[in-house]
Amino acid sequence: MPPHPRWHDDLAGRILATKRDAWRVIDLPALADSPDDPLGRKLGEPLWPERFNAANHAKTRKRVGGRVWGALYMQQPGLLRVGSGSASGSIVHASTPSSSPASTWRTSSSP
Repeated sequence: MPPHPRWHDDLAGRILATKRDAWRVIDLPALADSPDDPLGRKLGEPLWPERFNAANHAKTRKRVGGRVWGALYMQQPGLLRVGSGSASGSIVHASTPSSSPASTWRTSSSP
């Protein structure tokens, strides 16, 4: 499969949902987000620091927004919790009361 950015509902996601064991997944986010990074990068370390350092990525994330940042730069499709600044898989506003029916919504990235 050719490399491409991940979106909420994309070909790679559909294939991996049904035949994950048949594929070797190499995930190279712009900033290392796992201690198991395939390149041995430390958490938060940029993929190509000589060209795009952490400050460049912070500006880009602010400019493009969390959803695009997650899909195009971090290979983590899904929506962000509005106003939270972190990936949560939630499509509700961070200030939504827990008693709201929206608090029970589940998305593809929900546990």
